[in-house]
Amino acid sequence: MRRTDGNRTRTSTTLLSAVARRDELACAEFCRRYGRLARAIALKCGMSSHDADDVEQEAMIAATEALKNQQYDRQRGSFKVWLKGVISHKIAHARRVSAKHGRGQLSESDGSAAELAERVVDPQPDPARQVEEAFETEWQKALYDAALDEVRGEVEPKTFQAFDLCTQRGWEPKGVAAFLGMRKGAVNLAVHRVRERIKAKLASEADQPHE
Repeated sequence: MRRTDGNRTRTSTTLLSAVARRDELACAEFCRRYGRLARAIALKCGMSSHDADDVEQEAMIAATEALKNQQYDRQRGSFKVWLKGVISHKIAHARRVSAKHGRGQLSESDGSAAELAERVVDPQPDPARQVEEAFETEWQKALYDAALDEVRGEVEPKTFQAFDLCTQRGWEPKGVAAFLGMRKGAVNLAVHRVRERIKAKLASEADQPHE
């Protein structure tokens, strides 16, 4: 995905290169983009919020340091697989630490009953399978969120707001049109244009060599 910070525009590939050059803005963007991914995977693997926070922090430190020190070689595997390995390793480490200190059990403070039930489906889950399944789901979400964030900065605010109200908040186009002072047809066109931009960015991302 591309992201614009002032005069900076980055694709995922150029983001990795910028982190390798120890660009602070790139490092911050990398951690923002993939830290949420690591935390979400940890939670889906049944970890507590406290341990998921640790996984996020430790995974991002390990990943950025590896990139800075030229320890990631795309000739030996894709970035996606490499990052999954980093996160999986940190989840395994956090589980060992939690077990050693008698932690790791989810409590009511870690979410609603429904959320807890969703995160603890198998009483004896296979750790590797858990990470594999959670990673693929969250990876796709991360790609979509990055595309959405990029498009937000490329279109007119009202265009994106129309899309957001219709698709994210469930408003009817007629109500959005009245709220934003637009024609209903213009609202539908705005939604279509934003969707097509997102699709194009996701297709472009799939063609990136780091995948």
